Amino acid sequence: MARRTTLARLPALGVMTLLAVSCTEPVGLERTRTAPPRLFAAQGATSIVLDQFDGTAGQSGVTRLVKGFNPTNPHVGDAIVATFFWTGTNQITAVTDHLTNSSFQLVGNTYHLVDLVSAGGMSMATYVATNVQNFPDAYSRPAQDSTLAVQADFASPLDDGGLLISAYTGVAPDLATAFGRLSSTSGSGTGTTTADPGAITVGAGALAYGMSVASLAGVQPPGGPFTSIGTTQSDSKLNSSGVYAVPASAGAVDPQWTWFYNSSGTWLATVFALNAPPTTGNLTVTTTTTGSSLPTSNYTATVDGATSQAVAPNGSATFTNLAAGSHSVALAGVPANCTVSGGLSQTVTVPAGGTATAPFTVSCVPPATHLVFLSQPPGLILLSAPFTLQVAAVDDQGNIVPSYTGTMTMAIANDASLFGDARLSGAVTVTAVNGVATFSGLGVDQTGIGYTLGTSAAGLAGATSSPFTVIL
Repeated sequence: MARRTTLARLPALGVMTLLAVSCTEPVGLERTRTAPPRLFAAQGATSIVLDQFDGTAGQSGVTRLVKGFNPTNPHVGDAIVATFFWTGTNQITAVTDHLTNSSFQLVGNTYHLVDLVSAGGMSMATYVATNVQNFPDAYSRPAQDSTLAVQADFASPLDDGGLLISAYTGVAPDLATAFGRLSSTSGSGTGTTTADPGAITVGAGALAYGMSVASLAGVQPPGGPFTSIGTTQSDSKLNSSGVYAVPASAGAVDPQWTWFYNSSGTWLATVFALNAPPTTGNLTVTTTTTGSSLPTSNYTATVDGATSQAVAPNGSATFTNLAAGSHSVALAGVPANCTVSGGLSQTVTVPAGGTATAPFTVSCVPPATHLVFLSQPPGLILLSAPFTLQVAAVDDQGNIVPSYTGTMTMAIANDASLFGDARLSGAVTVTAVNGVATFSGLGVDQTGIGYTLGTSAAGLAGATSSPFTVIL
């Protein structure tokens, strides 16, 4: 009867307390297997590759399980998976790493518990540390006493135990991003028994790591995409088998171990995924609109001239799964009475696995609605004597609108001449500058009492001057 736990994401990550290691711990531990050929990852590799591994079994009467990466350290930046297995109900109190020099110098990487399975008087706990640092890299390890070792401390001496450590190049540097799905089981059987932790879904190029431990029995490791991590580790009480796979395409993987019992026994099994760093990221376009007479219609944000979304004033829009790197962002639909700080376009770098922001600050003023005379004609004007008037385009609150640059026209509104045929001379058509038009050299060619002038502009309400008299 199997008991299964399936998780879609990482369990709560508890940071283990770092404990000093006793100097009585041997520098080199005896191997319980013949080491197969090592696999090395190319420096700068972009896919997940098994880098280094090691393990031991048959440890009894000790309060720690520890193993170094012999004969070669992993690479700085690798992810390390450490699976500890033991008989009894003992508890791990800390998982640390150190160098195998005379002082057992602590390295300080954080190992997170990602799975714990217990049944039939035995337990298996798996810890993961990503982006490991502070040790001599495989390319530069100077001596045997600078071997990187991983250690679990226990509350009391073990009856029997062992561990498997393996390092992988190309895993995402933070565990929250790296960790995928997990499934674990325990069960028992007689004779030939299948240990199946359950299928999990992995992405293309992700790592699927599996481990099974059983009371003394022979084992056939999973086949298919899975490769054994070294050889089976066994002693008089426990057998263990670790496997990994890096599928080229996304899909389900389901490692299954076949255990061969002489009578009956218990097994534990787990499988989980670690992801490579994401190659895409997100981009959020934000708009902050200030001023009065704010726009009510949406702006349009366009990325790389291809993908567009509506963005409300004082709102945002997020573009997802963009290739990591540089992208151009343009904002359109900004009203004529508004200006954009920094311009209508930006270049933004989208980080892999993260979100960049393209902020646009839009400053708006009310549009011009009508014209007003800033100056009035003199009350008494000599025939054909020149005078100057200024007219402004203003908003509905009477404020001059500096952005207005339209054309204004001046004409006689009330003709006070004897026959109603007076003419206005001078600059009667003027383009506004900063919202103001200056009409210079104006003159009326006939006398009369009660003349008025009128000014007009397309789309704006006009204005009429105060009356004036023209005399000889």
